[in-house]
Amino acid sequence: MNTLSIKEIAFGSKDYRKALAIREEVLRAPLELSFSQEKLKEDLDDIHISGFSKNAMIGTLILSSQNEETIRLRQIAVCSDFQRKSIGKKLVEFGETVAKGREYRKIILFSQEYVVPFYANLDYSVYEDRFESVTLPHFCMQKQLV
Repeated sequence: MNTLSIKEIAFGSKDYRKALAIREEVLRAPLELSFSQEKLKEDLDDIHISGFSKNAMIGTLILSSQNEETIRLRQIAVCSDFQRKSIGKKLVEFGETVAKGREYRKIILFSQEYVVPFYANLDYSVYEDRFESVTLPHFCMQKQLV
């Protein structure tokens, strides 16, 4: 694969619409779900990050501030042709760098059960009991940034 470039993208931009399409395809369509306009309003104040290969967007994630010290990593999606090629890892690491740069001290996320080992390899730890979200088992995970 060619080099991966990762950058912040603007809410509502052309790149945001591409990222939304990736999120729909990877995260929602397999569950026969889609995003409501109300749900998408939550994206307005968030930090949007996307990865590109040969100028084509291949992955995306969102950072949502929870409070002054904590930010939440969510909606991490990598196009199926690029999965298992460390794209997700690089996106998460870039997100962590952005969060640190904005002086967040902790990052949290809600991981689907089968993805817990991926995050554990990035030093995230489970901190609450299993729960169900969008019909799938999840775990709350966290990582200290400082």
